[in-house]
Amino acid sequence: MAVYQTYINSMNERIRNQFANSNAFDFKHISPLNSIENFDNVGPSVVMASPSGLQSGLSRQLFEM
Repeated sequence: MAVYQTYINSMNERIRNQFANSNAFDFKHISPLNSIENFDNVGPSVVMASPSGLQSGLSRQLFEM
């Protein structure tokens, strides 16, 4: 989610004020997956990926498991 934090200044004033008080991009139950080796297949999972990420890369590897 770091990419969204980079562009916080381009968001509207309400979002910037909220970000100053608490990080809206700090999710308690969501974490990035950096490699397929770190994936624990313990049950259902949700993958958030861009369309290009589904063409190749880690997201595609997950769906091909």
